[in-house]
Amino acid sequence: RRLLDLALQQTFEIRTEAFLGPDAGFVRQWRYLAPLDDPDGGGLDRAYFAEPAVELDRAFPGKGGKEIRWTALDSPTPGVYYHEMFEHVHQAVAYAATAVESPAEQAVEIRTGSDDGIKVWVNGKEVFRNKVTRGASVDQDRFPATLAKGWNTILVKVDQGGGAWSFYFRIVDGQGKGVKLGVDPAKAR
Repeated sequence: RRLLDLALQQTFEIRTEAFLGPDAGFVRQWRYLAPLDDPDGGGLDRAYFAEPAVELDRAFPGKGGKEIRWTALDSPTPGVYYHEMFEHVHQAVAYAATAVESPAEQAVEIRTGSDDGIKVWVNGKEVFRNKVTRGASVDQDRFPATLAKGWNTILVKVDQGGGAWSFYFRIVDGQGKGVKLGVDPAKAR
């Protein structure tokens, strides 16, 4: 069953990239912090640290009391798949942080997909929240944001009930084309 799920996921990603093209605006470089315990399903609204501030050098108590740290991820695919990193994790929360460099202040559209709920901050401002139980696919959610000139911190929080656990994140212009941005997770603040 697991091999079939992986094969279907890879087929979906190949078709997604072929359809959207290589410049689709997917953000693939992140620092993630996971898994964090969410025994009552309220993790999307619970602050596990002084969110939305990102402290990449700190350790935090993770699920089961295990110490966890922000870990670098350069995803070879359009999605971030926590269920591949942490098998059989239920009732949990994960954060992902990065920084994108914009050549000028600009209005953009952020498109996400998540399994399960998702919350997004840009430069410390919450720009989106969707408390939902679902499987992830590309562009499930679309919302506006403004990037400042220079480096912009992005923080994504995804909760997990059970089963698969993942998210997609891309930044596009008004026509849905990927915006060219520098990406450096180490600059997230």
